[in-house]
Amino acid sequence: MEKAYKAQKIVKVDLESQLKAISAFEAKAVATAESYVKDIDTKLVDLRETIENIEKARPIEQLTVNDIIQAKPEIVEEVEALIKEGKFTVPGYEGKFPNLAVA
Repeated sequence: MEKAYKAQKIVKVDLESQLKAISAFEAKAVATAESYVKDIDTKLVDLRETIENIEKARPIEQLTVNDIIQAKPEIVEEVEALIKEGKFTVPGYEGKFPNLAVA
């Protein structure tokens, strides 16, 4: 057993290349994480603004037609175009809200 023990040789392994690869991977992971954090922070600011707007919004029962036209003036143009074409139904309305009238 002593002969086998003395025959053992310690082999030195060069880990420098593996450590460099790990360091490069770590640097890339950190950069990606920092970019992700910046994106999330931006989205959180937008979400906070949206929540604030929702909390400050009036209930839908209090909205008037003029409020809607002021918020989306293109609606008036779309409605006028439909009336000029003689279309008095909204495209896609029947698909979402089928006619429940008894014929």
